[in-house]
Amino acid sequence: MVRDPLRGIGRLACVSAFALLAAVSSAPAQITYYLDVQYAGKTELDPTYLETTFDIFYPANGCLALPGCTSAPRPVVVMLHGGNANETYSGSKQISPIAVKLLDKGFVVVVPRFHVIDFAASESWLNATKDAARAIQFVRFYAWILNVNPNLLFVQGHSAGASHTLWLGLGPDYQNLASPDPVDWMPSRPNFIVPWSTATDFLCFDATSSLGSPSWTSSFFFGIDDFTQVPTQMKIDMSPVRWMIDPAKVAARAFTPPMCMVFKLGDQHACGSVIDPHDGKFGPLLNVSLTRYCVNFSDPSVCAGSTIISSSQDFEVFTNQCVAWMAAKAGL
Repeated sequence: MVRDPLRGIGRLACVSAFALLAAVSSAPAQITYYLDVQYAGKTELDPTYLETTFDIFYPANGCLALPGCTSAPRPVVVMLHGGNANETYSGSKQISPIAVKLLDKGFVVVVPRFHVIDFAASESWLNATKDAARAIQFVRFYAWILNVNPNLLFVQGHSAGASHTLWLGLGPDYQNLASPDPVDWMPSRPNFIVPWSTATDFLCFDATSSLGSPSWTSSFFFGIDDFTQVPTQMKIDMSPVRWMIDPAKVAARAFTPPMCMVFKLGDQHACGSVIDPHDGKFGPLLNVSLTRYCVNFSDPSVCAGSTIISSSQDFEVFTNQCVAWMAAKAGL
C-alpha cells in the first residue's frame, strides 16, 4: 500500500485529483479508501504528519461520483478520536470496530486528524474543534464528488472526541458566508451527534482536587493545569449540560441535532466527588439536561429522536445499539 497524500485540493480539480487515487485504493471486504485528503491549508504540524487531513472509507459498492459509479449518495459519519494526539492509517485494517460496523451498514466513514493542543501555551481545546468543524464543512462542500449526503452527516466521538462532538452539535456554527473560501460557506453543525463517555458538567468534579498536577483534563478544557484554580463561571461555560438548555445558545442554533449518548453504567460518583472525565454520572446529567430542553423548548425531532445508552463493559452490545440507532436515522 503506497501512501499518496492528496494535498492542496482545488475546487473543480478535485474530481481528477480523487480519480488519481483510485489506483491506490485497496478493497478488503470490498472497502475502498483514500488516505491523507487535505481539508485545510494550515501549516501546523503534528510531530509526524499534517494535522488537517482525513482518511475516507467507502462501504461495499460505495464510490466517488466518477464515471462508472452507480451508488447513490451515502450517509456519512465523521469520527473524532479521543485524546490529544493524531494517528495515521495505512489502510482499512487499522480502523476501529465501530467504523467497521458503520461500513457494514452502508455509511461512508471519515476519520480526520486535527490540531494537537499545546498545553504549555495554555491553548484552547476549541482550536482542535475548529479543525473538526472545517472537516465537516469540507465534506459538505465536496459532497457531490465524495458521493455523500450532506444532510445525513453524523459526528461520533469518544472521550475528548465526544467533547468536540457535543460542542459541534450544541455550540456555535462555524459557517462564514463572508469568507472568500467557499468551503467556509457550509454549515458545520452535524445533523446527528453521537458522544461517547465524556465530561458534561464540570461543577460535578471535586473542586478540591487538582485532578493530578499537571492535570490533562484541566489543561485540555481550561488551559489551567490545576483544577482548583479554575473559576466557577469557566466551569459552567464549558459544561455541555448548560449548552443544551441555555436560552441564548438554543436561540443561536438553527436546529439541535438528535443524539445517541453512551456512558458507563457503573462507576458513578456523586456530584462534587468526580475525578474521572469518563465517570458514569455524566450520562444521567446530560439526559436530565435533555429532558429540561424538551420541557422548555418544543422540538420533537430531538426529544423523540434521541437516546441514551448506559453501557456495561460489553463494548459489542452498546456499539450495536448505537450503530442501529444511526442506521435507523439514516434510513439504512
